[in-house]
Amino acid sequence: MDKRYFHGVRTMAATGLVKCATDECDCIGLYHLEKIFHELFCFTNSNMMRPNDFSERAAYFLQCVIPRAIGKIKDNAGEAPARVKRFFLDKLKFNDNSENEVRTAR
Repeated sequence: MDKRYFHGVRTMAATGLVKCATDECDCIGLYHLEKIFHELFCFTNSNMMRPNDFSERAAYFLQCVIPRAIGKIKDNAGEAPARVKRFFLDKLKFNDNSENEVRTAR
């Protein structure tokens, strides 16, 4: 979450957290990926995403890599855990870009 670090380091860290998203690690990697995503891209105390903002390229890279990492998380049976499914469902359900500058500029 620390913007002082190069975005490449932060994206690699997000990808690495997938290895800690197992039952043996109590899914701590998933917890942190969700926490980072909500802190950076959602409204406070909500699962609802803020409208996309393409003004900061490094933030956009993180916004892309975190869901990609979460999508790689599987349980011991090789299935996506319910928590992962809920994460994606919430993001798709509550993503409102109707006021996005890029969308309205067309």
